[in-house]
Amino acid sequence: MPNLKFPLVFEDKLTGIPESNRDTVGRQFSDIRAKELEHNPIKGDFDIKHLSKIHEYLFQDSSTHAGVVRGYGMNKGGTPFAEPSQLSYLFEKELPERIKSLEQAVNNKEKYVDGLADLHSTLDLAHPFREGNGRSTRIFMSQLSKIHGYTLDFSMVNAKEWVKACIDSISTGREALKRPLFDRIISPLEK
Repeated sequence: MPNLKFPLVFEDKLTGIPESNRDTVGRQFSDIRAKELEHNPIKGDFDIKHLSKIHEYLFQDSSTHAGVVRGYGMNKGGTPFAEPSQLSYLFEKELPERIKSLEQAVNNKEKYVDGLADLHSTLDLAHPFREGNGRSTRIFMSQLSKIHGYTLDFSMVNAKEWVKACIDSISTGREALKRPLFDRIISPLEK
């Protein structure tokens, strides 16, 4: 598939703001929404509907496409994401298996870290939204981990390191994410 140039659609609700400032303003809005979700998480079954509701909530102020799963091929920096025809398999088969694996590993941090890396790799490969996948995925995973008795602190890894590990994980599997990234961000919830 050719690398298509898409019109600016992710910030289409911000047309009254100069184009050079839209990304910054959009991020500010989504940061506010993310803080709201820390105190009032979206309830769901940790499926694509749940992830879409998180995405929709985060980007409701900046995009009419918030929460809408993409229907076209996409890549970032030459790294391809799943084709639209692969998304149903990833969300109907792979995602439930990843969630189940995490539930079974709750009492074993090493296995839980493996499960988190697998879950993240699956969600990153799926990359269901035009933009904002990382922010939505981090909130989705943080909410799930909190239920399991863990907290995730993604600020423990810098953005450059995280992006490289995500790209590497698409071609090499979870090890690129597992050590040292997920080990660094996970800790038991304080009681």
